[in-house]
Amino acid sequence: MREAHLLQRNKELNPFLGTCTYEGLMANSPIHKRRVHFVNRFYYPDESATSAMLTDLINGLDTSTYDVSVITGKSYYTSDLGELPAHEMIGDVNVRRIASLRVFNGSMLGRIINYILFHFLAAFLVLKNVRRGDIVVCLTDPPLLSVTLFGPTLLKGGQLVNWVQDIFPEVAA
Repeated sequence: MREAHLLQRNKELNPFLGTCTYEGLMANSPIHKRRVHFVNRFYYPDESATSAMLTDLINGLDTSTYDVSVITGKSYYTSDLGELPAHEMIGDVNVRRIASLRVFNGSMLGRIINYILFHFLAAFLVLKNVRRGDIVVCLTDPPLLSVTLFGPTLLKGGQLVNWVQDIFPEVAA
């Protein structure tokens, strides 16, 4: 039913379609899923706040329409749970994980070094995996990730979306 409505709407917008059927239009053209890459330091099975929001969003996406991948870190938010595999499929989601330096996890310097490492490795994976027309969605963990990924995404012909979650207006006062 929906296909018939779409075909009728397309005929209204493009009179050159004539009496083509939806099946006929789709028979000779390859159907490509829209590729969406999410980048965040944490993802399922981690239970941090950004991981939970990202997991909920991805679980709500129609994987028959979108080819979904996630670039994330290998460690849990609570570091005592060990490391996750570097690459895995979780349902229809292709997950690639970036290593961090566990030696520095306790200090502010270590956190900054791990942020920088994540930025560079995520930029490399974007350059390697993103194609023209892909969508790259950056979350705000680690900070300023969208600034780092803007160049590689633009270079590959992708579109960058910055999903901002951490706005604290009271800090500015």
